[in-house]
Amino acid sequence: MEHNIESILNYLEVTTDIITGGQPSPGEITALGEAGYQIVINLATSTSPDAIPEEQELVQAAGMAYVHIPVEWQSPMKSDLLKFFAMFEPYRKFKTFVHCALNMRVSVFIYLFRVIVERQSATDCWQDVLKIWQPNETWLSYINTMLEEIIPPDNDQD
Repeated sequence: MEHNIESILNYLEVTTDIITGGQPSPGEITALGEAGYQIVINLATSTSPDAIPEEQELVQAAGMAYVHIPVEWQSPMKSDLLKFFAMFEPYRKFKTFVHCALNMRVSVFIYLFRVIVERQSATDCWQDVLKIWQPNETWLSYINTMLEEIIPPDNDQD
């Protein structure tokens, strides 16, 4: 069976060098390496649906670096987002794949990165979140709290 990166669950190309998705299969991990991706960042926990216990080994065998920042689905924390920013910032110029179980956590973290760090339009970036899902109350509250706590009050965001 041939695997390609576009077949990854909830695949989304954010930029030409940054894609996001749900949990990739072992074959899709290999396809990411073959497509020239250099880094895989995983925000799922080891108990997330379809988690692959040997994911780090598969990613490294495919020639990519692996970063794991487990984010609890029911209780995302500010420290999770700050860890993500610290890891993602230096790597964003590389071909990077960011995933979780269904691309829901990731869509929010990428949205917050684009709005807070890159100062992109919140309205424009929100459209990518909506391509994946409509965030529930827990995640809407988390988004609003992170925007209030991390963006300086005098910052003009739309």
